[in-house]
Amino acid sequence: YWDEWDLEALGLYKPWLEGKLQFSDLFKAHNEHRLVLTRVCDLAFFVLYDRWAPWVQLVLNAALHAATAAALAAVFWRPLTPAARVGFVTALAVCFSAIFGWQNALYGIQSQVYFASLLAAGALAGLTLGRPLSPAWWAGWSAAALALVSLASGVLSALAALIIGVMFTPRSQWRTVRHWLALALIAAVVAYGLLGFTEPPRQQALHAQSLAQFYSVFARCLSWPHITSPLPWVLMQLPMVALLFVRWRRREPLSAIDRCALGLLAVAVLQAAAVAYNRANGLVELRPLSRYLDPLLLGVAAQLYAAFHLASTCGRAGRLLALCWCAAAAIGLLTLTTSNLTLNLPFKRAQDIAGLDQVRTYLKSGDASVFTRDPNFPAPHPDPQVVQRILDDPVLRPALPRAFFTDYPGPAGEPPPWVIAHGRTLTLLT
Repeated sequence: YWDEWDLEALGLYKPWLEGKLQFSDLFKAHNEHRLVLTRVCDLAFFVLYDRWAPWVQLVLNAALHAATAAALAAVFWRPLTPAARVGFVTALAVCFSAIFGWQNALYGIQSQVYFASLLAAGALAGLTLGRPLSPAWWAGWSAAALALVSLASGVLSALAALIIGVMFTPRSQWRTVRHWLALALIAAVVAYGLLGFTEPPRQQALHAQSLAQFYSVFARCLSWPHITSPLPWVLMQLPMVALLFVRWRRREPLSAIDRCALGLLAVAVLQAAAVAYNRANGLVELRPLSRYLDPLLLGVAAQLYAAFHLASTCGRAGRLLALCWCAAAAIGLLTLTTSNLTLNLPFKRAQDIAGLDQVRTYLKSGDASVFTRDPNFPAPHPDPQVVQRILDDPVLRPALPRAFFTDYPGPAGEPPPWVIAHGRTLTLLT
């Protein structure tokens, strides 16, 4: 769908089959992004399965998403009390299992988003919990550097770590050479990421055209999961604000895990700002698209940690805050899930069926008008000639998905992998 035809078929698989793919091609910019990790994985699947394998890409997306949830659970497990752990992990599982990020889950190319989130979690954990220049710190620094070739917003993990290192590091550490060297190394990653940023001129039309437009999208992102309104962000960001207030009032310094949570929240806030600035003018009703929401889960994890930590240390007031926050999040998730199940996903299913039918019809008849015949379901790429070029290419045609050449009913075109075929049973067991 859309960019997959360009990035994968024409930019990756065709040069590989013709023996023309260069190592530097993996680093070519796609819009604002350097999608090296996604390209490497997709090419590996292509070689392994000897054809374009979208199903396997979707399983990778799910695995990366689950790995991010597991990493966040591991990071915050020890600092919480046993009772708080139960609440934290349960809430984290609910948030990560919700279908608000359905576009990322159903587009194979969107592994870029999951790579960036997983690497951001690893980067902030290593850079804030590890002693400067220790093995754990270097692991975090490596994750931050690797994030630069996962997605354009991958630089935000290093930027967030730099902000936390400058603003919230204990005074005693400022007198050490290790701390200054660590900050310099993180700043080098940030500088490299920002200097390597490229943007096609056509993308500039999507930028926010006014401060009001920017704020509206920014506030909606921070209001997750209440993305239809810019108002609830005050409530949805309250737990971390309350935790900082409690630390200040008790004259307690921030712990390493507090700084890690703040770093994850900073990544989410920076992500919200990036979406608002770069895409606000292209969003219907200024609502962030589904594919922009998954990175915000890093901030959600930080808020969950703050809420359940306060619930276990601040008595009735802390428990009431955690309960109100979880209730507000649950209401928002129910509303968002209902909208996706009744509107977005049914449309996506119809869109997939129509697109697959267009491809099959064209392969049988060669009639290009099939891609422009239905105004409700245009071609699976903005330029139908791109799809025609790929389907007509004698090099690519044998490697196209089997679904294109079968009349197997449904959008899949072939039986899914076992982990998807038995998904309902696995969910019940879980």
